[in-house]
Amino acid sequence: MAEMLIWYREIVIKAARKVDAGIVDIETNELWERVKMHGVNFDRYLGKKTGGGLEKLRQELQTENEGVVLPLAINWIGGPKDVQKKKGEGKKASSVVFAVKGIKMAEKVLKGGLRAAGVKYDVEKFMNAGLDSFLECAVDGDMLKRSVGL
Repeated sequence: MAEMLIWYREIVIKAARKVDAGIVDIETNELWERVKMHGVNFDRYLGKKTGGGLEKLRQELQTENEGVVLPLAINWIGGPKDVQKKKGEGKKASSVVFAVKGIKMAEKVLKGGLRAAGVKYDVEKFMNAGLDSFLECAVDGDMLKRSVGL
C-alpha cells in the first residue's frame, strides 16, 4: 500500500494538502529509534541566548553526521525545570533525547556516536523509565499486580 502512495505521489500530496496545507511530502514508512546523548553543554544549547538552543544542536547533528535525520525536536531529559535546576546547581551540561530516522542509521549512531560543533558525543539507546514504561511491557495482569504491589 505504501509503495502505491509513492507511485501516485503528486496526486496524494495534492489531496492531503486539502486537509492539511502544511504537508510538503510523503515517503515510505521507516522506523525511528529514540536515543540519548550525554554531556550537552548548557552554555551552547540552553535557552534563546544561545542562538537557537536545541534546534541549533539538531541542525549541527544533521549537518556534521552524513545521513543522519532527526525527524523530531530534541528534548532535555527531565524537562526544562530539571535542566534549569541543574544549571542553578552549577552543572555545565545534561542529557538530551531524540529520534533517529531509520534503524540502520540508529545502529550506526549507537556504535560510533555523533559530532556537533566539533565535539564527539557517545549515544545510547533511550529506554523510558517508570510505571508507564513498565505498563507497556507487562504481559499479563498478574505480573502487573506483583510489580506495583496490588
